[in-house]
Amino acid sequence: MHNIVIAVGLAGIAGTWGGCESGTAQEGIYQVTGQTRSEPCDAAPVNETPFDPFVFVQNQAFFSEEFVAVVGCADPTDCRNLAAEDTLFLGGDNFDQGNDDDGWTGRIVFVSGTSSCVGTVAELRLSFAGGGLRIDRTDTEVMFTPSGGECTTDQTEDEVDAGRGTCSAQVTKTATKTADL
Repeated sequence: MHNIVIAVGLAGIAGTWGGCESGTAQEGIYQVTGQTRSEPCDAAPVNETPFDPFVFVQNQAFFSEEFVAVVGCADPTDCRNLAAEDTLFLGGDNFDQGNDDDGWTGRIVFVSGTSSCVGTVAELRLSFAGGGLRIDRTDTEVMFTPSGGECTTDQTEDEVDAGRGTCSAQVTKTATKTADL
């Protein structure tokens, strides 16, 4: 039996946006203009077709954790409909630290296994410039023996932070703002 654990890092403090005063002022609908992938990380980037041709950017909250979500959608109408839903979008990219001037960051951690663990830490960076956005994602994979008998996201992050992982993929997505939400 394998346990699979997924953690989306939302480290903001109640009532703040990860130490800053507010969420993004860049909420809206964006058309994806490009996406590249390097796999492994030191390989030359290859253009790829994004899964969703549009994304929307929206300030969201889950209990007291507030973050900026970037969620894929099929077209502007789909974006507006999804943005109007009262739901948490775990399939999108979430950013809980930063600001519009310096950029936003987020982290997603995946881990599976029982006696041997395999984990991935995805480091995300969102920046805005010239009416558009850019998302950079770097995935680092790690294998380790669990301490305490089970694979945890905390230990996965510790292993990657200690430099024991391998950069497995880098993805860059760019998009241009086409409408407000």
